[in-house]
Amino acid sequence: MHTRNNLSAEQLGLLFGRVFEIRHGDQRLAIMIDLPDGKFEDNPDWTWLRQTARQWRRDYPRRGDFALKGVDLLVYPATGNTNLPERVAVFNFDREPRHPQRLHYLQTEEILLRYDIVVAMTKFSITRQLQTLAPKLHFRGATMPGFTAAMVPALFLDYTEIGRRVNALKRLLEEAVLARVEFTVNNQAIKLDFDLRFNQAMASTGYYPNPGMVGNLPTGEAYIAPYLGLRHPDEPSRTCGLWPVMNPDGLTIFRVENGRIVGVLNEDTVSCRELQKFLDEPGLAWIAELGLGVVEGSGIEPVGGLLLDEKLIGIHVAFGESAHGGEVTSANFTDRNRADHVDVIYTNGQQICGTQILSAGIRPNLTLIFADDSERVIMRDGRYVDGVF
Repeated sequence: MHTRNNLSAEQLGLLFGRVFEIRHGDQRLAIMIDLPDGKFEDNPDWTWLRQTARQWRRDYPRRGDFALKGVDLLVYPATGNTNLPERVAVFNFDREPRHPQRLHYLQTEEILLRYDIVVAMTKFSITRQLQTLAPKLHFRGATMPGFTAAMVPALFLDYTEIGRRVNALKRLLEEAVLARVEFTVNNQAIKLDFDLRFNQAMASTGYYPNPGMVGNLPTGEAYIAPYLGLRHPDEPSRTCGLWPVMNPDGLTIFRVENGRIVGVLNEDTVSCRELQKFLDEPGLAWIAELGLGVVEGSGIEPVGGLLLDEKLIGIHVAFGESAHGGEVTSANFTDRNRADHVDVIYTNGQQICGTQILSAGIRPNLTLIFADDSERVIMRDGRYVDGVF
């Protein structure tokens, strides 16, 4: 049995065997971590994540059905955002590097070419970057940004059922041309539309058997980057409406036009402060994603960590970078180092952003609109309606 904090060597083999369908010919696994390196404050969860990565490297089976001959730990100084540095180092020791700056760093792409499977156990997500590199470098992988001990039980869910649900939602997102999310705030309904034209829906199923495939673990979501009007300048975006976002100081309702945040409904102190973040860095103002989570099960609750929380039954809306099939990359930011992708999650009446779990009382409805103007409600009061799956 797994403990609360970790997996046995046998369980690691079974988990990776299922996720990656490890087969004859697979030889090498890379586990990636990012290091505080004095620039970012360490914390117990991050320390645990790095310790767990080192343990997985050490304990992964070298014999048996899912054995791999080589397992390396790749390290790099944390970036603080979703960028993947150009250079990483191999560090196969059961301790932290005392002087990370003195390690022998090599070109990231050059190193990743060595591996069949790449698992990123980092604090800051590099999912989008690995999804871009995997087809080019012919590896498959899983990303576990911010994975914590509380998420370990989610590794043992029924991923066959999760995959079935996710793929059903992916098909619906691909068939629709518009998604309309209706929020009820202060007994008043407000709507936010997502333009689903031109961009491809994605499925994160926890099953990545082929080179070029990369997704989260644990997982369970279908998602799409809405069309923003950048790819086809003559075709404006239909992503528009009102978006309610809670924070500990109160509620802000953002105005969205042509795919980006342009203002707030009420110009109170809190709302103006929140809007200023998007004025300071316009790249953050783009609506980056509509995601639909499917995970539920005994003992599976929000943990204040994006990796799991966005996969729970409900929706999430992101702003900023949408390199995962969208139009906004770090090049669209005034400062590439400020490029980010930030999710706001609505699940079971709660709103989650980062580690903040707020009782917002918002249970959204979701309607899909198709090219023939027909409509289908797939979520009501935060729950999927019968027949969606």
